[in-house]
Amino acid sequence: MQIPRFSLRQIGYFLAIAEAGSIRAASERLNISQTALSQALTDLETELGTPLLARRRSLGASLTAAGIRLLGEARAVLDAADDLYAAASGWDQGLAGRLAVGCYTTMAPMLVPRLFSGFMQQHPAIELELMEGSADRIRAELRAGICELALLYEFGLGDDVERERLYELRPHVVLHKDHPLADREEVDLRDLAGEPFILFELAPAASNTFEVFAQAGVQPRIVYRTSNFELARSLAARGLGYTMLIQKPALDTSYDGSPVVTRYVSGLASRYQVVLAWARSARLTRRAEAFRGFCKETLVARA
Repeated sequence: MQIPRFSLRQIGYFLAIAEAGSIRAASERLNISQTALSQALTDLETELGTPLLARRRSLGASLTAAGIRLLGEARAVLDAADDLYAAASGWDQGLAGRLAVGCYTTMAPMLVPRLFSGFMQQHPAIELELMEGSADRIRAELRAGICELALLYEFGLGDDVERERLYELRPHVVLHKDHPLADREEVDLRDLAGEPFILFELAPAASNTFEVFAQAGVQPRIVYRTSNFELARSLAARGLGYTMLIQKPALDTSYDGSPVVTRYVSGLASRYQVVLAWARSARLTRRAEAFRGFCKETLVARA
């Protein structure tokens, strides 16, 4: 077995600089001199045989191609070290350390508060870090190792991503309270053909929406486009059109207090699976396994 000549401290410094964007910012965060940080990074790059960060005096430090490739591996090394400390301290003494969880932005308000608060009650020594953004961004961060787990739709996940199905959702339309179809239990999209439509287009929402319309044989008449989930609901609440969404908030009001009516779309085969995902190449830490189990316990009942 070859014993590496770089240290966990050097790996940690590399990650700190990458996250902070400059040696100066990392030194202030860690309360360590810039000289010490720079030397540690240089020693690590020398040992690995490749530059990890491009250092520019006025532009800070940016990841090189090698740095991008090794970022996830570096995080995995530190996560494994945390697990080693935890094992040495005794399995039953509780889990501790950092766990980065990604979440598609429209899911986050519905899932993150409940999952994070409940999980932290069970594991108060775990530091949960939230990565929120578009599905493309979260998938990229998952593959890069920036987040260890991610809450996403199953749509668009490749073979290099493992996933655990949690529950499924049906598409629904959001209508003005006085809309002629508001009193129906479900709505056929063909009955809305020709009416003004508000498109929520944050990826992958737009492609999902067009898929549903194609199944119904309807061409939507788009009057507004927005990447803001709540704005789409608020415009519909004011009678400026109808919208179609997957995530369904618990309250039937918009941010400005206007009432909305939500009705499932009838006659569709489409169901959208919400999953917990992780990179197939990764070995999940004990913290991640605990969060995975908590998600199943908390959310699978919704299926």
